[in-house]
Amino acid sequence: MPEDMIATIAAERGYANAEFEAAIEAYRRRERLSHPAGRLDTAGAFHLEEHCDCCASLQRSSAKRPYVEMHHGRSLTHVAQLYDVPVLHVRRLVKAFERAQRLPLNSRHAEGQLKVLLTSILQPVHRGARPQ
Repeated sequence: MPEDMIATIAAERGYANAEFEAAIEAYRRRERLSHPAGRLDTAGAFHLEEHCDCCASLQRSSAKRPYVEMHHGRSLTHVAQLYDVPVLHVRRLVKAFERAQRLPLNSRHAEGQLKVLLTSILQPVHRGARPQ
């Protein structure tokens, strides 16, 4: 139910479907419901298989620091680059998911409160040329 409300408000405020999908993936990775693509080597170090520009300066995982790449693969920046969407939009949408999970929707009043909260989190998206 909250996801439907978030999707509706996000669409009304100009968020693209790709941004919404990226936010779902980022939230799922943060909550350990989804995992970045990768593999463990014989030393137990995780190596990320999905590479973006944000991964260029990343220290490689090693036996001493086996999960550097896994932690990076769960980051908002990495997921936003995977989906080729702005980090700010993904951050706002993930924040909306987090807040929606905290509030019980046991009445119409609670739903109204959630809608107001989500509207304040999901600021309108301005696309195209900037006004001069």
